[in-house]
Parts: sequence; C-alpha cells; structure tokens
Amino acid sequence: MKNLLFSLMIILFVNVNIKAQTLTPETYSGIPEASKTKVFSDDFSDNNTKWPEKSDTTAIYKVADGFYYIDIVGSTGKTIAETLSAFDDTKNYEVETKMQFLQGVKDKEYDLMFGGDEKQNNYRVGLTGDGGYYFYKKDNGEKKVIEAYTITSTVKKTEMNKITIRKYDGKFYLFINETLLYQSEAGALFGKRFGFLVMPKISIKVDEIRISYINSPIVNKPFVKPVGRPINLLAICENGKWGYMDSTGKTVVPCKFDGVYTYGTIDFTSGMVPVKVDKKWGYADAMGNLLIAAQYSDADEYKNGLAHVEESDDEYSFTGGKVSYLDETGKNIVADADYELITGLFGAAYFSDGLLRVKKDGKYGFIDKTGKIIIRCTFNYAEDFHEGYAVGKMGEKDKYGYINKKGLWAIQPQYTQANKFYDGIAIVTIEGGKKYSFIDKTGKITGSTDLDLSTSSLFSSYSLSFSGGYVEFKQNDKRGLIDKTGKIIAPAIYDDINPFYDGLAAVCKGGTKTSTWGIDIWTDGWGFVDVTGKMVIPNNYETVSSFSNSVAPVKENGLWGLMNKTGNWIVKPTYKERPETYGKTLIRMNGENYYHGDFTYIDKTGKTIWAPKTQ
Repeated sequence: MKNLLFSLMIILFVNVNIKAQTLTPETYSGIPEASKTKVFSDDFSDNNTKWPEKSDTTAIYKVADGFYYIDIVGSTGKTIAETLSAFDDTKNYEVETKMQFLQGVKDKEYDLMFGGDEKQNNYRVGLTGDGGYYFYKKDNGEKKVIEAYTITSTVKKTEMNKITIRKYDGKFYLFINETLLYQSEAGALFGKRFGFLVMPKISIKVDEIRISYINSPIVNKPFVKPVGRPINLLAICENGKWGYMDSTGKTVVPCKFDGVYTYGTIDFTSGMVPVKVDKKWGYADAMGNLLIAAQYSDADEYKNGLAHVEESDDEYSFTGGKVSYLDETGKNIVADADYELITGLFGAAYFSDGLLRVKKDGKYGFIDKTGKIIIRCTFNYAEDFHEGYAVGKMGEKDKYGYINKKGLWAIQPQYTQANKFYDGIAIVTIEGGKKYSFIDKTGKITGSTDLDLSTSSLFSSYSLSFSGGYVEFKQNDKRGLIDKTGKIIAPAIYDDINPFYDGLAAVCKGGTKTSTWGIDIWTDGWGFVDVTGKMVIPNNYETVSSFSNSVAPVKENGLWGLMNKTGNWIVKPTYKERPETYGKTLIRMNGENYYHGDFTYIDKTGKTIWAPKTQ
C-alpha cells in the first residue's frame, strides 16, 4: 500500500512569509501557561478555600454563582487575604485576578493586594469605577506611589477587568486586560499575604485569583549537552501521560507530558525532545525540564542542530502555520528573513542535504542552517536537494537540469522532465529520446524504456524514482518492476506493487480495488516477491507493509500480526491497527486506541520490551 498522506505532504505547496516573533516579559502572551507552576488558584466555584463570608453593618462577603462578592457598607475599608506560607518571592512569579466594579463611589479604589504582612505593609494595584488605576506600596504606614493614578480606556468602568502583576528578572510588569501599562524595578515583598482591599461604599465581585511561579526563561537559555545518553528514543505512555524510552525499554524522559513525538524514533543527539504541554509544544531534557517553553502548535525533533516548529491558532491545523527553525539555544534562525519558506499542505518545510529551499521575488534559492542564503534566488523553479543534486531551471520555458550545492550546473539543462536522484540514478525525459531515460550523476544514460512508469498516485510525476535498484511500471492496467537498465525483473501481472525493501517487494495479485482521491487502493491478494520475481510469501493476505530489518506487518482476517521473511508468524494477527517498525530492533504493536497509549514494544523475536503500566 502506498503512503498516501506522505505523498500528499511532499507535493502540495503553499508559500508562507516569515516574520519575527520575540518572546518577552513585556507582552502578556510572552510567558506561555506551560512555563508557569501553579502556587494557588481559586475560581470561586465553591468556597473550599474558606474565604470569609459574613453580612453585618460593616460589610457583606459571600461566594455565589462562581464569584466572590465584596460589599463594604461601613466607613472603613477592608482587606481579605490568604497567607501562602511557602511562597518564595526570590523566584519569578505572576499574580492575576479578575475584578468588576458593581456600584458605589466611583473614585474610590478596589485593589489586588500582594506581598503583604500582618502590619498592613503590602503592594497594591488599584482600580476605580471611573476607569482609573494606580500602583503603590504601603511601607510602615507610608503610601509610596509606584505609578500615579491615571484614567485610561484600558480599564473598563462597569465590566470585568483582568489585573496581572508579573515579576521577572528583577522587574515588575503591570498588565490590565492583557495590556502592559507600567514596568519598574521590583522590590522585595513584605510578606506572603495575597488577596483584595476594598475601600468604603464600594461593591465589587471577583471572578478568580491565580498565583504562579514562572519556570522557563523568556529568552531560551543556552543548552549544555549531557554525555552518555542514548541517541534514539521512542514514545511511551502511562496513565494518560507521555514520555520517551530507549531501545532497551528504559524510561529516559519521564511520562509527565500531554503528548510527545509518536511517528518514529527521536534523535536525542541535541539532548532535547519535543513535548506537548496542554495544547502547545516545546522541548524538554531527560529530566523532563522544559528548556524551550511550550509555545508552538507543532514541533519536530532536532536534526543536525535544528528543529522545525510551527505556530498556528489551530491545534490540529492541516494547512500549516508560520514556520520557524530553532537552533539549540531556541533562537529562530529565519526570524529576520527577507525570503519565504516553501511549506507543504501539512506545514512541511525541511532541510535536505543541509540546505533548505526558499523563494524571494518569485524565484527559488537555498539557505544554510544559519539562515543565510547560500544559493541566490535566481531559479524559476527548483526542487529540494537529494543525494547532492537538485532539479532546477532558470526560465519558465527552459529545460530542466541539475545544480550542485554551489548553485552551479552539474548537469546542464536538457530535459523536458527530471526527477530526484535515488540510488545514484535519476529518471528523466529527453526530447526525441525514449519515453524515459535513466542517468547517473555525470549525466550518462545507463538505461531507458518506453514503458509507462506512472503509478496509481495522483502525483505520478513526483513518484518516479528507483528504490532498491528497481522502479514500477504499468502495462495493460497491471504492474511490474524494471531495473536500472530498463530490463523487466517482475512482469506486469500484479494489481499493485511496492518498492523493494530488505530484498523483497510487496505485491497484490487478484485483489479488490477501491479508489480514494483518485488513488487505487487494493486489498486481499497480497504477498511478497524476491528480486527474481519469485513469489516467496504467498499472496494470501488482506494487506501488508514492506519489510524492515527482516520483519513485516501483515493483516489477516481484519487483524494485524508480524511476519518474518520465511513467511512464519512472529506475532500472530491479534492487533486491530498496523504495527510500526522502529530502528533495527523494535516494533510497536498498536492496539485500537494506540493514539492514547494503547501499544506495546516488542523485539524481532516477539519478546515484549516495554508495555504500559497502569495504576
């Protein structure tokens, strides 16, 4: 069976402009929720915190309908606060509440109070019913103004206001309704009391209060690589939380995240792995510490010092978001780019052979891993590099040739159609020649054919490549294989045929066809042939996947198992989902809910290497 989604991802392209986004404490969203550790919170859905409730001639306090109501009917202001005895104000922190003026004297204040002691020394951010705010502290009974009283449209007179005070690296940042209104040097707190202060003849309601430590730096810190770590890791899940293990089944990154990379082995050379916190992705170390804050809609593994990330408002966007490349310090190397990245339907935009294809003013070129343009954007068209060469052409009506990594023609433009090099051979079309010719990297023709090399894929022109020394052809609606000289190796007697892997090719004969998006899908009649065309595993199976390291997933009677190259079952068909082979030794056997952790890892003998533990 063809990997349909992969074909779709690498073929359909859109262009995305890259603009810089710098995370700073001066922006409300500059510190993602994933970078905060909750110290205290209350949304007043109940009164488990035991806020004071009373009704007398001085004040009325009550928790009701998801709010805390404070009505000061007497002539003296009141402070209502909680003491957080373990709070550490040497750390970076954030205090946030939502408050609304209901009625009363409009020029009197209602405050968020923080860092107070029993002697009424504290910090206060005050709002008024006429749309004003100020920031001050009480120190030994003396009022010391930090930000003078100011009326602003940012403060809502009769609606809910969000007040956020953030202390980060020695500075206070004051936000009202997520707008930065003031910043100053931060002072030490007087104590560990947090709550509200309301002046006489005012009635307010409070929606919530949250106090958090800020764990991750805003500008991602340089990372020192640990030593003695495994190179490749695999996803694991326990009790609904995800982490990573090594090839022996040992947990390397603890299961504490809402998601991890599940599409294969993870290269751990960088010492960082992609992890999901809530709905955003970041990067963690082997201890599970976030080194790059969870702020992206998608994140891939680090490869050769760079990681591909995307930013989108849609958690499950299939059209891709803004693409960035991060180095190992978290710096976006394309932040200040004046070129466009070329991204696929699913946001794919990847380095190939150390270079990345970009566009500028409608022309194609390539950048290196520092974000610098290495091959100027002068080509009317260019494909990604593969095996050291890239297909390109200068003018719209010009023929195709192959450029090297210096941007020079390695093989002069002369082809009406050209495909990437695989196994040292590229499939091209030469005007006046046979339908297809096969060339080596000097441009020498090694073989040719007039056979139809198109596949059942909608994107057949992108599918013309040798794999394992062979390429598929079509004849009388049947399929076979030819070698690099054009010699027929497997005759066109099959409904469908896959490339050779591990010396065997999956074939379908006498199957049942359905079509999806114009692509033929065959079931039943699947088996395997060797390089001579001999059927070595009978075509008796519902569907199969290609061999990898001497094992292949095979489906029979609606269930998947694992088969070796002699056609014997390693694991009999008992799984509802297709197994996946990883690396040289491990296979992931997927249960019905494998996206939620229902899977087991086994080795090539069928021995269980890892299985989830449940409470």
